[in-house]
Amino acid sequence: MENLTGKKFKNSRFGKNNPNYGNYKLKESETEIINLHSSGINCIQIAEKFNCYPGTVRELLKRNNIKLSTGHKLNKNSNWKNGRLISRGYTYLKRPNHPSANKAGYVAEHRIVMEEFLGRYLNENEVVHHKDENRGNNCIENLEVLDTNSEHFKKFHLLKRDKLGRFKKYV
Repeated sequence: MENLTGKKFKNSRFGKNNPNYGNYKLKESETEIINLHSSGINCIQIAEKFNCYPGTVRELLKRNNIKLSTGHKLNKNSNWKNGRLISRGYTYLKRPNHPSANKAGYVAEHRIVMEEFLGRYLNENEVVHHKDENRGNNCIENLEVLDTNSEHFKKFHLLKRDKLGRFKKYV
């Protein structure tokens, strides 16, 4: 195949070998592209139809003040686990509007269980202790609220140390 200047090029959908590369031939198709995008077709599929870069389609949509989608919706993602995340033994729940949610919008499940039991939000300095030391066991019977982290440390973690501050060996 040859382009308009007579130079040969490989048959390619994208790239400099594409006869539409560098040419903005989508001007007359703008309304059709906008309609396709608003009907739910993504930029890659539109680019295939018009034999151009997906980035060219995105630029056209941005120039026309059309907001592009921000990727997959959480519940459609194959890694979505209904808002549950397990990290270092603790279970976290997706609660983006919770006052103590982290940047990703997750809150420790044991804190939510205790808040529901108490009927109020926990303060930042309050600590929820697992009585059986199983971080995955979030039953209310297994949870205890302590006022500060230092109280939690003194009450439970100092018991595991000898007089020199070393951890005791369990048999």
